[in-house]
Amino acid sequence: MIEIDGSYGEGGGQILRTALGLSVVTKKPFKIYNIRKGRCKPGLKAQHLHSIKALLMLSDSKTSELIEGKEELVFYPGKFGVKNIKLDIGTAGSITLVMQALMLPLLLHTNKSFTITLSGGTDVKWSQPVDYFKYVLLNAISNISDISLNIIKRGYFPEGQGLVEFKFKQKNVFNNLDRKKINFIDRGKLLAIRGFSNASVNLQDKRVGEKQAYYAKNMLRKLGVNIDIKVEYSNTSSTGSALVLLAYFDGNYEPKPVLGTDGLGKMQKHSSDVAKEAVERLFAEINSGAPVDEYLADNLIPFIGVFGGNIRTSKISSHTKTNAYIAELFLDNKINIKGNTISAEQNVALIESIKRNR
Repeated sequence: MIEIDGSYGEGGGQILRTALGLSVVTKKPFKIYNIRKGRCKPGLKAQHLHSIKALLMLSDSKTSELIEGKEELVFYPGKFGVKNIKLDIGTAGSITLVMQALMLPLLLHTNKSFTITLSGGTDVKWSQPVDYFKYVLLNAISNISDISLNIIKRGYFPEGQGLVEFKFKQKNVFNNLDRKKINFIDRGKLLAIRGFSNASVNLQDKRVGEKQAYYAKNMLRKLGVNIDIKVEYSNTSSTGSALVLLAYFDGNYEPKPVLGTDGLGKMQKHSSDVAKEAVERLFAEINSGAPVDEYLADNLIPFIGVFGGNIRTSKISSHTKTNAYIAELFLDNKINIKGNTISAEQNVALIESIKRNR
């Protein structure tokens, strides 16, 4: 039984999400205490409870009593199998944070096509927006599996009720294992900036989507590349807006590097401030010279721990260091962090075990 202090490092919910996914993959049970001790409201929140519920729907796993706000959990992983599931988080709990716990088990067990449908928050605080998930994270792991993401409805704080479909296509993830390694060291020349400015339909008369895009374009023009920011309005349960910016590079390998940042709108926050938030962070990422942004590095840790790889990032955050620590507990594989480079050997023993038992 692996014991985890949830207050370790940055002390957030990612510790639990990473542990859940890796527990299912490695079949190692764990006990976690001090869940989210580093947050103002500790304990399990809606997205954590629904990450666990999703894994219970997809496996024979067992767990201690699930209560929102509880700061301790015991999880016993069981046999995992992919199938279509639908899950409603019931709040603006982040859809992408729920998927953070599910992605690795789903990828390693994809032996047929299936769909995961989640309802909740699509563009909310403290989590990656669905556009970032689609164009940055899924791009980075596209050599491993074939996944498409369809945003059916946006969900903003506080009601959420966004709807997203994740379609996993049948693919033997264990073929050509050398090509499955996560390698992002060089990034090449900046080619273009792409973006998505979205807002609830009740903000259309105020042209919030257009204003976010306009201010961002003006600030980005100095880069001297093509800029394309699409504007979208949606019928949503709560008022809100968001801006996601993507920088595309011509790296000499596949997949090509994509950096991503975002700005989140809220009441009394001017559209120019939303744009400034996203643009300033994008400039920082571009100026770093790295092919992997700070948040992508954090998300790639479990994949590197299994498939191996070598990435260079703009910044090693406390989230990344914490994620590496949790990954090492389950994977028996060293996650090496030297300067701003993260590397690991391919976990051949684990891969062979999953091939035999799935």
